[in-house]
Amino acid sequence: SMTSLSGMLKNMESAFVDTTLLGTFADNHDNARFPSMQGYDPRRYANLITMTLINKGIPIVYYGTEQLMAGSGDPHNRLPLWRTGYNTGSDMYKLIGFLNKARAAQQVWKYDQIERYMDNEVYAFSRGKAFVVVTNVGQDKSIGPIEITNHPFTPGDKICNIFYASSDCITVGSIG
Repeated sequence: SMTSLSGMLKNMESAFVDTTLLGTFADNHDNARFPSMQGYDPRRYANLITMTLINKGIPIVYYGTEQLMAGSGDPHNRLPLWRTGYNTGSDMYKLIGFLNKARAAQQVWKYDQIERYMDNEVYAFSRGKAFVVVTNVGQDKSIGPIEITNHPFTPGDKICNIFYASSDCITVGSIG
């Protein structure tokens, strides 16, 4: 749940002097890859990768993640990448590239990560001008409207979803 994520992040802050030096990852060579887990959902995986790349720390993308390699355990989680055909058109490949560009453009590593909203399905945080909202809800469920009042914006600011910047924007209203 998102509440356990929030608690984990707070525990890391108290346990380590500098959490920006910790690696963040979704998949690695010691565990089953996310797509092999029961109930794999592309929306959940995209949110996990978004959190991995924008979260405080050093993002690590395990080879094959961009190709949706789905090894369930050793040695299947370490299969050769060349079997995938190096598809640069896959949705995950494009997402990782897009997020890397956004991460660099916003220089998120220069800013602290500030928790802005959290419930069992949604986690929101900011890093400088980057405002990130992720969910653990899969593609078969929608999330109702939520109101996030703890944010770094002022009334009248226009903020846009970077994935749909020309069509998915809101104007920040006044609080109260």
